[in-house]
Parts: sequence; C-alpha cells; structure tokens
Amino acid sequence: MLDREVFSEEIEKIQEIAKSYSLNGLEDDIKKLIDEIMSFDMKILFVGHFNAGKSSLINSLIGRSGFLEEDQIPTTAFAAELNYSLEEYADVIDKNNFATKYPIDKIKTKSNISHIAYHINSEVLKQLNDFTVVDTPGFDSGIESHTKALDSYLAYGSCFVLVISIEKGGIDSNTFSYIKEILNYSNDLVVLLNKTDKIPVSDADNIKSYVESSLELENIDCRVYCVSKFDENISQKLIDILNEFNAQYSFNHQSAKLISMRLTSMEVVLRSFYKSIEDPDTYSLDKEIANLKYAYSDMKETFEREKMKAEENIPEKVEQVKLSISNTLESKTDDMANAYFNGGLSALQAVITESVRPILMHSIKNFTGDIISNVIFDVKDSFKIDEETSESIGELIVNIASNTKDLIDQGVFSKSQQDGEKEAAMDGKRLYQVVTGILAIVTDVISPLLEVFIVLLPDILKIVGHFLGQTPSEKFKEIYRTAIVPQIVSRLHEDIYEAFEKSDVLLMEHLENETSSQLKFIYDTIEELQNKKSCLLQEKKEFEIKLQEHFSEIDDIKNKIERWL
Repeated sequence: MLDREVFSEEIEKIQEIAKSYSLNGLEDDIKKLIDEIMSFDMKILFVGHFNAGKSSLINSLIGRSGFLEEDQIPTTAFAAELNYSLEEYADVIDKNNFATKYPIDKIKTKSNISHIAYHINSEVLKQLNDFTVVDTPGFDSGIESHTKALDSYLAYGSCFVLVISIEKGGIDSNTFSYIKEILNYSNDLVVLLNKTDKIPVSDADNIKSYVESSLELENIDCRVYCVSKFDENISQKLIDILNEFNAQYSFNHQSAKLISMRLTSMEVVLRSFYKSIEDPDTYSLDKEIANLKYAYSDMKETFEREKMKAEENIPEKVEQVKLSISNTLESKTDDMANAYFNGGLSALQAVITESVRPILMHSIKNFTGDIISNVIFDVKDSFKIDEETSESIGELIVNIASNTKDLIDQGVFSKSQQDGEKEAAMDGKRLYQVVTGILAIVTDVISPLLEVFIVLLPDILKIVGHFLGQTPSEKFKEIYRTAIVPQIVSRLHEDIYEAFEKSDVLLMEHLENETSSQLKFIYDTIEELQNKKSCLLQEKKEFEIKLQEHFSEIDDIKNKIERWL
C-alpha cells in the first residue's frame, strides 16, 4: 500500500509557517498541495497483441471470470479502466469525454465510445487502490479505433504490463519497436509470457530464457514471467508481480517536486517581507511588487523570444522527421512485403502505422524538450531584477520549466485541466496532475496527427493497390519504395508542420500560465503582507527572529526532499 504520509512531517511544518502569518494565499496554496499529493494515481496498462490474453488475465486478477469480454474482435475493441468502489457501476465515456452511468450488467456502448470506466467492489482492486488497471486494445491492428484508443493512453501510463502469447515463441520485431516506445514513457515494464498451459513446461522455460536474452541484447531491462489463467493462485501471482512496480518512488519523486515549488514561492514572499521590516513605511514592499510586475514583463518577453526561435526551426525539424520516416519505412521493406503477402493491405497498414508512430511521438517530445531547455538557459542568463528577489523568482521560473521538461522526458503527460474537471465530475476522484494543466501535447497534438495518418494511409494504399494485386515480392518492394513511401511522406508534410506549431503554442501557453499563476500568488500575498505590516512591526524584533527561524526550517525541508528530486 502506498505511503501517502511520507512527507507529512514536512507538510505540517510548511502549514505551521503559513499559519503563523495568517496569510490566506499561503494557507490556500498548502491545501492545494495536500490535495494534489493525496489524489496521486498511477495507471497500469495491460498492452499486447490481439488474443494475447490481456483481458483473461485481468479477469483472473480480480477473480471474475468473463467480466471483461475476452477475444474481442477488432471492430468492437476499446479500452477499459478498473477502479475499486463499494458501489458497482460503469461510466461509458464518449470521445467528447461525456460519461453515461450504467449498472454493471446493463451497459450500452456507443458508436463514438472512447473507453469504459468500471467501478467494482473487488478486494484485489482495493489492495491495488493506488493503481488504475487498464485493459487496452491490441496494438497490432490496423483498425482506426484501436490505434486511436491505444495512442490516447500511451502517454498517461505509469506502468506497463506487456502480455505476449508464449505460443509465438519469442518477441517479434514490431513488439520490440513497441517496447522501445513504451520505455520513452516509463521504465516500469514487465513482460508476461501468457498461455503457458498450452505448451510443455520445459518449452516454456526455454522460451522465457530466449526472451530474456533477446531483451538483454537490446539493452532492455525488465522482468519476464510465465503465466496462465489456469495457474494455481494466479490472482495472487499477478498481485505480487504488480506490487513490484515502484509506485512509492514515483509518488515520492512527484510529491517532492510539488513541495519544492511551494517552498520556492514561500521563500520569495518571506524574503520580500524580511527586507522590508527595517523600513517603517511600505517602500520596500512596494518595490517588491514593482519587481514582480517587471518579472512578469520579462518572463513574457523571454517566452515570446523562445517561441519565435522555435518557429524558425520548424521547417528544418519537419524535414528531419520526413527523412526519418522515409528511411525507417524503406529499411523495413522486407517486413512490409511479408506483412502484405501474409495479411493483405490491413496487415501492411498495421506495420506501417507501428513504424511511423514512434517517430512522430519522439519528434514532438524532443522538439518540446529542446524549447524548454532553451527557456531555462535564457532565464538563467538574462533574468535579473533585484538581488535575492531576482534569484528566487528566476529559480521559480526555472523550476516550473524544469518540472515540465522532466514530465516530457518521463512521458508523464496529463490531460488538460478541462478534461481533468470532467473526469472529476465523472467519478468523484480528481485526476492527479503533477503540474496543474500540464500540456495537452498528446491529446491535442500527437493523437490528431496520428489520426490523420491513420485515415490517409488506406487512401494511399488504395491509390497504389491496383499495382499490387498478387504481384511478386520483388515487384511489390519496388512499388512500396517508389510509390507508397513517397506518398506517405508527402501527405504528412503539412500535418507534421501544424503539429510542431501547435505543440510550440501549447507549451509556451502552459509555461506562461503556470509562471503567471505563481507570480500572481506571490504578488497577492505580498500585498496581503503589506496591509498587515503595521501590526506585525509592533513586535518587530520578535517577528524578525521568527522569520529567520522559518528560513532555516525551509532550508531543512529542502535538504530532506533533495534526494527525491
């Protein structure tokens, strides 16, 4: 069970500091901090090929045979979330994020369904209450709904359980590509070789050793287990496997970042007031407020400057992505031929999609990461206001930018604030957001880009389809290289360009909104201090000692949480 009280002592001290000044702004901010920490949630995504047995394993996990439909056909597959609840019901969520509540046994699906959130009274889910278990559609289908469903979850996943049918005898190249994509979002990955009941134990052991060796050759470090829904105590076995995910580390890391940001804001406020207590009038505080206004102006100029730099780099980035897509697709010509002759256009589409998806994901991720790195450098280099205040505010902006970059590097993307509020209304549990409103890059940029690709790909294949027929392999490869790949690259140009532009805008809007929110909080709190200054100065010496003590306590807290940052 996740220990949510690990920072309780530090938070209690922060609360005591805030209360000692009777400042509504500080106290409300600490309440928000506690709420964000207590609502921490991690998703465990069960992913894998169709018919690998993901749903059956989850049914075995919760001890309800047939609860999730097994062996779904491609046209009806959708993601399913499982959460613990005393009251059992299901929310059917459409693509507009509107939820319709149904009894568990009377669910009606819609044509535009996004996913279903099940709330069930399960002792296992109660044990795993720090996780949301998610059953995802198979990733090897060319069906549009599948790919979009999977893409919408990829960047929200904290832990991944990759289920592979052991009858395959190992890991194919597409699955390896998918594993590498997963590792861009999380290092918490486990491989389950499922359906071991279908082969001899000795064969299962050999396949497990082979898979482990294959992963090691690819420098992929993850645990591998042999499982079957018919295993004795399979539910407990799966619980033990899932509990090995280091949820506590992730919780500590993200919570420490939140606490660090609050401490920086608090320091700005208290240091501003500390410098003013020698002055009987309000000059010093007036100066701090003026500095904050200047900081806001300087911040906007910094962000606008970096936004323009990023825009100038977009054409070059687009060409790099197109070249990468072209080279990747051409390098997999043999795989494409095998897919086409063994499974037809649908199989070819699936392999092309799985080849292009990581490139699009990585390009946007790297692009936004580079922008933030430049913002951090710019702030450190040019953000100068007034000695300690300047240093503290500069540190605050750098912290916000660094935190955002860390989330991008880890793949911990969050939904937009609006979506978070809808989800909160839907199930009564607010989605944990490491930074409020953090980037809608995946849902608003990458998913639409992939959707365009998924939609246009069948058209491209139809255009060249009459050349294919039952053409010999070598002829197919020539058509693929000279017609299909150039068409894909050409048709994607405009959409890739727009995706870079949109990610740039969303990123800078996020950074500006987060920084503006923090600066406004500091501004309002200093104004509140200004109004109370005359009262506080009546016991100036005692108050000065208290301030110094609080600075020391803040430093102590920073030192304690440093190892988790």
